[in-house]
This record gives sequence, C-alpha cells and structure tokens, in this order.
Amino acid sequence: MALISYYNQPTGSNIIDLNDSPYTRAHTVTLTVTTCQEDVESMNNFLAGKTAVTGIIDEIPEISYSTTWGDSPAAVLNEKIKKFTQHKWMKMFAQQRNTYKPPLVTDGWTQQFPKSAEPLSISFKFRAYPINNYYNTSAFNDIIRLLVFVTTPQYFRLSDTITSQAQSVYQAYDKGEELAGIMNSLKNSLGNEKISFRDIGNSIKNNKLQGSLASKEVKQNIDNLKEFIENLGNMEDNDTGGCPLIKLDINGLIKSSPKVKWLLKSWSFKPSLNTTYNNNPIYVDFNVSLQTQYVLTDTDLTEILC
Repeated sequence: MALISYYNQPTGSNIIDLNDSPYTRAHTVTLTVTTCQEDVESMNNFLAGKTAVTGIIDEIPEISYSTTWGDSPAAVLNEKIKKFTQHKWMKMFAQQRNTYKPPLVTDGWTQQFPKSAEPLSISFKFRAYPINNYYNTSAFNDIIRLLVFVTTPQYFRLSDTITSQAQSVYQAYDKGEELAGIMNSLKNSLGNEKISFRDIGNSIKNNKLQGSLASKEVKQNIDNLKEFIENLGNMEDNDTGGCPLIKLDINGLIKSSPKVKWLLKSWSFKPSLNTTYNNNPIYVDFNVSLQTQYVLTDTDLTEILC
C-alpha cells in the first residue's frame, strides 16, 4: 500500500498522477531546446516539432557552486604597511623603547573577497520508454534526436559560412548605426546651455526625470545609452550564443528561466537487454551533464533556485 501511495498510479494504467504522486512531482525533469531564429525551421523539421522532452530522474542531483578567493584592497594595504613597520631597521629603533609592542595583523578571513567563479554544472540520470508519455516520459527516440540536434553540427556547406559572416556584418552595422544615433543625441543635448548638471546628477541618483526640459533630455539620452549597452549582453534572446541551448526544469529544484540557459556538455544512453515484441528495448537509461552558459550572478541563482 505504501508503494502504491508513493507513486499514486491507477491500477492497470501506465500513467502516473502528476499532481498526487510525490515521487513524480519531485523527480520530473524537462529539457527544452532553443536556437537562433535562422535555425528554428531546421530544428522543427529535425525534431518534428518535439522541442521539449520529459523524463523521471533516478535521484535528486547535487548542486554545487565553487569560487576562488583573493585578497581585498584592505588586505593588500595591510601587507604593504606590515612590510614597512616590520622592516628590521624600523624594529631595531622601535625596540629601544620598553613600551614597544608590535601590532598583529589579524582578521585575515574578512579581508578576502570572491575573485572568480565558475558556471553551474549538474548531472543526472533518467529512464525513458518506447511509447510517448509511458510513465510520464517522452519516447526515448525523441529524446535521442533532441540530444543529437543540440550537440552535433549540422550539414556543412561553404555558402553557410559566407551567409553567417554576412549576417554578422549586417548586425554590426545596424548596432553601429544605433549607437551613433544615441551618441549624437547625447552630444547635442549636452551642448544646450540650459542644462543643469546638478539636476542630471539627482535624476541619475533617484532614477527619475527631473529639472529643466534640457536636463531631462540629457538624462533620457544617458538612459538610452545604458539600455543599449545592457541589451548587448542580454542573455534572454534565443539568438545569443553559437549553438542550441537548453532550458532546464526539475520540479521543486531548478526552475526554467528565459535568461539562464544551459550547454549540453555530454550525454550517453544504454538500452535495456530485454526487448518488446517488435525488438525495441523496453527502456533506455540516459545520463546527461549540463553547464550554464555563463557564470551566474546572485540574481540568476535566486531566479532558478528560489
């Protein structure tokens, strides 16, 4: 009875209740592939529109985050002062006084700060079956096709390289024109004699347009420049990156995010020895490893974990 309650599977059915089964609810993983606009048609044709696959992971994967630590400016300054005050000649003269007591530079841990970090990595295993939605998983052939599409190069033609370079030139030209327009507007607005840099500073500090019309125009142009720079590093666009990316969702552990996408580092599968009447393996075990596309910030980690 405990096992039936654990999975909450109706008698004689190959479907597990997603809402009432605690195991399925916590162990369901979904991989959704995204790609640039130019490859969407190719992706849909290759995957027959099945751009998301689902599996039930064997166990909840471990999530670890590592960073290296370095000396903060305070620690560097302390070290320089220590070299001066602890010099043998300085100590020789200082020790002539009976009240001399050399200071100890302590609290070294608080003088450290995060120096660099690494992308988040995760690995997990799951099982799939020949029939789609059998025990709430995608058919294993659909999963294999998705993994192949994400990690293998498409058919190569020299003309594709030329087309790709042409698109890069067009994009650079368009962005250059956009930046030139913003900079010219900013330059012209700064030439107005009626602007108040105090008003501009207060507007930037309070993130609110205020002051004269000329000052507001300068603030607006500064905001346009800031937005342009931020959009260059926008990771939410599917055109970002040079390969198909994965959106990962593990119920109760990792939330799918339009910004945080994953690179598929490696994958493998192992068919079962036993087969069905038409010679398909009765199940296939998959093992995949993913890594975030970039080093995540505190906001990114909060978005996918909390």
